[in-house]
Amino acid sequence: TSGDAAMIVEAQWRGAETPATERKSNASAFQAGGYDALVEAFSERVPLPEKKAAVKPKTPREVVEELQSTLIDVMKQASQLGYRGRHDKLKPVVEATHDLPRIARLTLRRNWKGLTAAQRERFTERFAAFSVARYANRFDGYSGERFEFVGEEDAGSTQVVRSNLVKSNGEKIPFVFQLRESDPGQPRILNITADGVS
Repeated sequence: TSGDAAMIVEAQWRGAETPATERKSNASAFQAGGYDALVEAFSERVPLPEKKAAVKPKTPREVVEELQSTLIDVMKQASQLGYRGRHDKLKPVVEATHDLPRIARLTLRRNWKGLTAAQRERFTERFAAFSVARYANRFDGYSGERFEFVGEEDAGSTQVVRSNLVKSNGEKIPFVFQLRESDPGQPRILNITADGVS
C-alpha cells in the first residue's frame, strides 16, 4: 500500500536524509535538468546494484583450446616469465577451465566423506595451488610445439575432446580431455589423459 511504501522510504533515509529533504532535492534536480538529472541525483544517493555481466556459453572445444593457447603462449615466453610469471599467467586460466573443487573431491574418493568442512576447504585450496604449480613447472620451454584438434564426442553427461601435441619433429602426443558442465553452458575439465597417462 501507499502507507507501507511511505514507511519504507522513510526508513531508508532515516539518519541520512528525511523524506522532506529528499523530495526537495529531487524537485530541484528535476527542474534543473529534467528526468535524466533526477535519475542521476537519485543514483548518487542510492547506488544501484551492479548488473552482472552475462557469462557467454562455451563449447567443450573452446574451453580446451583456451587452455592450450595459453600453454603455448607461456611456453614461448617461459624464460622471460620465469616460474613465478608462468604461474601467475596460468592461474586464472587453469581455474577457469578446470573444475578444481570437483577434481579435488574425486581425487580423495571415499576418504572425502571423512573430512570436516574445514578440512575439505583446506584440501581443495591446496589441490588448486598444486595444480597450477604443476602446469607452471612442466610447461617451461618452447621448441616449436603446437596443439591440433582431432575430434570431440558426447559421452552422456561427459564431453570428450581429443587433440594432439605436435612436436617440432612431427611426433604427436595424444591428449584426451574429459569435461562436464559445472554450470549451464560452462563445461570444465575433469580429467586429462596425455599419451595414455591420466
